[in-house]
Amino acid sequence: RMSHGANNDLVLLLERVIANDGDIHVTEHEIDGAFETLPNVWSLLEAKRGEVTINDRLRQWKAAVRNTLSEDLSLHVRVDCVAKCITVRLVETWLIYFPLCLWIVRRCKDKVAGDGSRLLVGVGGSAAAGKTTFCCIVAAFLNHLLEDDGCRCQLLGMDAYHLTNKALAASGLRHLKGRPNTVDVRSLADDVSRLKAVHCSPVSLPVYDRELHDPRAHGVIVSTDCTAVLIEGLFVLCSEDGWESVSSQMDCKIFLQIPHCLCEKHSVERKAVGNKISRDEALAHFHRVDGPNYSFIEQSSVIADVVLGVGRDYGLTHAVVRSM
Repeated sequence: RMSHGANNDLVLLLERVIANDGDIHVTEHEIDGAFETLPNVWSLLEAKRGEVTINDRLRQWKAAVRNTLSEDLSLHVRVDCVAKCITVRLVETWLIYFPLCLWIVRRCKDKVAGDGSRLLVGVGGSAAAGKTTFCCIVAAFLNHLLEDDGCRCQLLGMDAYHLTNKALAASGLRHLKGRPNTVDVRSLADDVSRLKAVHCSPVSLPVYDRELHDPRAHGVIVSTDCTAVLIEGLFVLCSEDGWESVSSQMDCKIFLQIPHCLCEKHSVERKAVGNKISRDEALAHFHRVDGPNYSFIEQSSVIADVVLGVGRDYGLTHAVVRSM
């Protein structure tokens, strides 16, 4: 189900998203149908400046997909500093990721041609909605689309701005790690401001080390050829408790919306495995931290340009387009 926003053409395209979490065989007819719609939508967004046009890029991607017409895509990416292979369904590639990436590319080119600053894309959502994996997929596609222009996209995770475990223990907040007051929002806002500046020099940023379960300074360098940064995290689109200093700086806003029951299921499973604790301990943490966060975070979906529904196994189930 879709909510119609300002761009009805894009909504009509995204309405073809399959609300099914099972395996889907994509036929040649379905691919052709998607391509019949895509050029009409994106010709409205493509600035004709003599560069490779969206239609040219569509032909390239169409030729590529012919070789793996009934296969899902396997992307080798790094998620939280760990190498992983992610499988993306073809229907999600063509009907969600590709249109979103073309929109981001257009916005990115406009920014560079305008004030020369980087494009900042905020990706919010509750715990275990798949934000980091989603951003890794988008970044992989964006870097393919941007490479001919000598540009690239990089990621920044909000988790890198958690207060250290030592600092949390000293303030009696260690058991509440993950709540809004356990993140250094001022430092994150300052670094977002640095990223938004004209990209004439590299920017050193922290990362969250999943082995240490602590932030690590100077973990990533955002290079001068980076023209788009995906900034993901629980609270990056929130507008209360000081988080408006971060969300207000985002040029594009995407929200991953997960039902509460799946948020609990995914969070508990991930916490138990990642932190090597029992399911009961992971469930207690959810009720202490991620559960109370849920309603606070969900409120931020109202400012998103695009809201994507998340289902079982992190599949994308629907899209709501408000502003593009």
